[in-house]
Amino acid sequence: MNDEDAIREYLHMPVDGIVTDKPDVAVRERARIENERGSAARLRDNLHDFTVF
Repeated sequence: MNDEDAIREYLHMPVDGIVTDKPDVAVRERARIENERGSAARLRDNLHDFTVF
């Protein structure tokens, strides 16, 4: 997967890995997600998990 929006979306899902030609995007977004683990980020993740089947 090489679409940046899809990479961001999958990083919020319980997946085992992401195969991409843009590892820099995946690493950057993963770091951003880990750094913003305040209550707003957790709420967003929980809402996302609740609405995606």
